[in-house]
Amino acid sequence: MTRSMHTATAKKGTRRVNSAEAFFGCSLSLHPTRKHATRKTYKKIKKEGTATMMEWINVTDSFTEKQRHYSNTYLEIDEVFDNVVEVSLFSSQQGPYEIFISYGILYGIVYVEEDKAYAKREEIKKELEADYKKHKKPSNEFIRTFCEKHEVKMPNDILFNFPDF
Repeated sequence: MTRSMHTATAKKGTRRVNSAEAFFGCSLSLHPTRKHATRKTYKKIKKEGTATMMEWINVTDSFTEKQRHYSNTYLEIDEVFDNVVEVSLFSSQQGPYEIFISYGILYGIVYVEEDKAYAKREEIKKELEADYKKHKKPSNEFIRTFCEKHEVKMPNDILFNFPDF
């Protein structure tokens, strides 16, 4: 069963979504403990002096094995850039892989086939990193073009995770 989703941008022939549904003001991520665990791990790595601020930090190990399983997917890798930009890859045996992105007010998922998942994740990381280094937060124009280019979606369970009826 696939999750119902809204398109991140309004296009001709699709339902227009309100700003909360389309990334603006949404502060919840895929897993309730995700942000806390990610930031805690990042701060620990920074304190130990093993990372600089302007590099990608792999925080996958900050999640327990149980936390890495989410809604028929499995967290393969979760990386954070300067404690602001986050890109995660979730594998799935039942459907496409999911690349979760979080950058300022931009949240969403890019669905991708398994054989293209790692390359697409790297492409997304480079674009988000470049914009962050230049602007420190995503502009409306960046969000619009990024979401159109990568077909970013916002599944309902990013905000609400109710069991199937």
